[in-house]
Formats: sequence, structure tokens, C-alpha cells
Amino acid sequence: MTGKRCAAVTTSPGGDLRFAPLRLRPPRVDEVVVRLAGCGICHTDLSCRSGVAAGAILGHEGAGIVERVGSAVRAVQPGDAVVLSFQSCGRCAACLRRHPAGCEHFWQLNFDFQRLDGSSGYLPPLRGHFFGQSAFATHALASERNLVRVADDLPLATLAPLGCGLQTGAGTVLNALNLQAGERLLVLASAPSAWRR
Repeated sequence: MTGKRCAAVTTSPGGDLRFAPLRLRPPRVDEVVVRLAGCGICHTDLSCRSGVAAGAILGHEGAGIVERVGSAVRAVQPGDAVVLSFQSCGRCAACLRRHPAGCEHFWQLNFDFQRLDGSSGYLPPLRGHFFGQSAFATHALASERNLVRVADDLPLATLAPLGCGLQTGAGTVLNALNLQAGERLLVLASAPSAWRR
């Protein structure tokens, strides 16, 4: 892996972000290292910044190129283009029903800056694993479960916000409204995530 790794890191609750060197542990068997090409900034990142101590790496709308994979990873390989999304355990009842947003470990995996077993793939003083990715960095350590492979010729920096904003709107349209093929939908108001070009 070439080039210096760095991350935009919190300095205090609600404080500024500062660049700091990023040091990652090698990926576990089910983890992937992604060299990030872009990351959106969501209101969730801004809101969470006020409640986290120094050393936290936020960012949950990342996209990039897979650099390294753990030995059990099958969904992606080095060189694949991916969009990152939230983390889920893959083993609880909700995950087994293919509803990872209802994962019973959602809070710990996405907001507690740690793996499910309480460990970290980020070397101190940094704390990562925010939404399973901590994408305000040059590189992210993620699980293969929170990656979506995309075509190599798509603009990754533009795709990055799809890991959050698209799901917000699509979930409403597909699950709550239950629109069928050929039906139309008029959007009269939208969240800021829909304003991106």
C-alpha cells in the first residue's frame, strides 16, 4: 500500500476536525481495506461530532477501491470498486431475514467506534468503525457485509453518498409506499441528500 494514510479526526466534542496519521491493524478474515476515492458529509456526521471525544473518525458515505481482503472475504477482491454503507452483524434474527437495518447490534456496530467484540482495527489514539467505515480518511477498514461492488468505470466520488442518502429515500418508496412498476411518484420536498448533483 503506497502513499501516506491520514484521517480527519475529532479534536474534542463539537470541536474542529484535524488531519492525523492513520494506522490500521491488518484486516481480520472477514474485513477489507478500502482506499477511499470520496466521502459525502451527512447531517448525521455533523450531529455525532458534538458527542464524541478526541480521536474519533466520522464519515459514513464512502466509496473507493478495495486494496486488501481478509482470507474469508468472497464478495470482493483487490481492485474492485465499492460503495460503503452501514454495518450489521450478519447473524442476528433481523440480519438472517435479510433486514440488516434492523440488526440487534446496529448501535454498537455503527456508533460505538468498535467491532462487535469491543476491539478496534484502528491503532490508538484513533477510534474508527463509525458506521463500519469511518470514511473521513484515505483508507477505511470495513466488513464485506457493508460493501456494494459497483462497475469500475463509475465515478466513485459521486457514488459515495449513495450508501446513505439513496437508502433513506428508497426505503420509503419501496417499503412504506410499496410502489409497483409503472407507478409514478412526485417528490414535493426532499432531504439535503437529494440536492447533490
